Amino acid sequence: MDLALLSPFFIESFKKISDDSVFYILSDSGFEPDYVDNSNVFALNTSSISDISEVVSNINKSSIDCVIFHFLNREKEEIANKLQKEIKKVWCIWGHDLYNQNSFFPYRQYEKITEEYLNKNSSLKDRIFKKQLVKKIIFEFLLFNKKIGLNSKFHARYYESFGVDKYLTIQSFDAISFIVPKEGLLISKIFPDKKYLHLYSDPTLPFFAHFETIKPNSKNILVGNSAAFTNNHLDTFNLIKDYSLDDRKVIVPLSYGGTKDYIDTVIKKGRELFGENFLPLIERMPLKEYSELLRTCGVAIMNQRRQQSGGNLFHLVGSGVKVFINPNNGFYDYFKKNRISIFSVEDLHESEINNIQPLTQNRQAILDLYSHDHFNNEINKLLKILGK
Repeated sequence: MDLALLSPFFIESFKKISDDSVFYILSDSGFEPDYVDNSNVFALNTSSISDISEVVSNINKSSIDCVIFHFLNREKEEIANKLQKEIKKVWCIWGHDLYNQNSFFPYRQYEKITEEYLNKNSSLKDRIFKKQLVKKIIFEFLLFNKKIGLNSKFHARYYESFGVDKYLTIQSFDAISFIVPKEGLLISKIFPDKKYLHLYSDPTLPFFAHFETIKPNSKNILVGNSAAFTNNHLDTFNLIKDYSLDDRKVIVPLSYGGTKDYIDTVIKKGRELFGENFLPLIERMPLKEYSELLRTCGVAIMNQRRQQSGGNLFHLVGSGVKVFINPNNGFYDYFKKNRISIFSVEDLHESEINNIQPLTQNRQAILDLYSHDHFNNEINKLLKILGK
C-alpha cells in the first residue's frame, strides 16, 4: 500500500502502515535539501502547475490504492478531484483546513473582545458575511448554483471562498481523521457516510518524546501559542489583568500567525496591563532555548475555542504545567474524560495560579491516552477501509 500527500512531520509515523509508502510534500516555499532524505519522499512546489500535474499522473499510473491528504488546501483538493475513482482517499484534519476555509462548518472561534477587535477592523460587508447564519445561507445558495451547472468566473470565485468546492471534494472521500473526538462528532453530522479515524495519535511523534518536568518554583504564565487571532489574547489578558503578579512574567509567543496590527495591539495592551511583567516573544527561538523558557512556566492559559496547538498542549501537560483551556476546545473534554488534570479558563482566578504544584501524574496519563495500542487500532481501522 502506498500513502501520499502527508506533511513531513508525520512521515515517520505513517511509514509504520506500509514499508512501501510514498510521500509527496507540497509547499510553495521550497525545502532544505537535506530535509528530504528518503527515496520515497518527494518535495514539490504547489505554485507550479506542472508539479501538481506530476503528482496526479504519478499516483494514477502507479499501484497506489490510498492517498492520505494531511491538511486539505486548494492544491490538494485539485489533486483529489483528478485521482482515479478506485483510489481511496482520507482527509487528515489539521485545523485551519476545517475551521477557516469553509462555510459548511460554521464554528465560533473568537471570544468577545477579540471579536470586537476583528469587527472594528472589518468592513460592514465582511462583518455581515462572517455571521454564521449568513455564511450558511450563502453556502446553501451557492451549492445549489454549483449543482445546476453555473460555473462562470464570478461563481467560481465564491465557490472557493465559501467552501463549496471543498465540500464537494470531501464528499468523494472515504474517511476522515480527526484530532479530537468532538471534531469528529461535529463533522460527522455534515458527512455522515464517512468512516472516521484518529490517526493523530502515534506515541512516537516528537511532542511526546521531550517531556521535562517544570523547574522548582516555576511561576511564570504562558498565554497562547502564536499570534493567531484564535488565541483570544485580549480576552485572556482581561481575565488576569487584576492579578498580583509580583515578579512573575506573562509570556506570550507572537513569532508567527496573526497580522502586524494585531500583534502590535496585543503587545500594547500587554504592556499597558502588565508593564515589565509582560514578555512578548516576537522572534522565533531555538527549540532548546524555548523549551527552557517553558520550564519556567507553572501555568499556561490556552484560550482557543477550537482545537489548536496540540503539540504545545501535549508538551505542557506532559511536563506537569497547570494548563487552563477554553471549555469549548475539543481537547478539554477529551483530556477530562481520560483522567488528565486540566482546568477551564472559566474557573481561572488568582488563587489557582498562586497554588502551583507540578502535575506529574499527567505525564503517564497522556502517554496512556496516546498509546501504541490506540494508534495500532486506528491503523487497523484504516486497513479495513482498504479491504486489507
